[in-house]
Amino acid sequence: MLYTVKQGAETYMRKYFIVCIIISMALVPSWGAGKGEDPVSVALEVHKGSDKNDIGKNVVVHNGDMYVTGVTLGKLDGCQSSGKWDTFLIRYDNGGNVMWTRQWGTEGRDSGTGVAADNTGIYVCGYAEGSMEGNAYAGEFDIFLSKFSFEGEKIWTRQWGTEVSD
Repeated sequence: MLYTVKQGAETYMRKYFIVCIIISMALVPSWGAGKGEDPVSVALEVHKGSDKNDIGKNVVVHNGDMYVTGVTLGKLDGCQSSGKWDTFLIRYDNGGNVMWTRQWGTEGRDSGTGVAADNTGIYVCGYAEGSMEGNAYAGEFDIFLSKFSFEGEKIWTRQWGTEVSD
């Protein structure tokens, strides 16, 4: 699904992102534990965002840390923008602190839509409107899958699709 940026959308998207974090934190009781903080107050302190629209689309918790993926139209945590929209992956520890942020994409519109984890790393899937990291671009929107280490190192990216939106 593609989003059109309209006036007032920024406020809506930031609230949506915060709600995603709050829901995730409610599912993981250890989040915010140890500091004597209410998980809701931790969530409201967590996301700083860019100066443009940021949309959190999916969350996974693995070994007590939370990984959030989505799309940004700006630059997150000092990262560089690749194009119109970029995919991001942010790792938070169980205290709500940002451990690292990764942002990547093509010159077009790209978005992370799903995130998963296993014992070997973190996986982000989504769509790309261009050639991502030397992969062949088939047309319109292609599917991509990227794998990261738990330290935030990108291990690989695969991209595939057809001449129409995938």
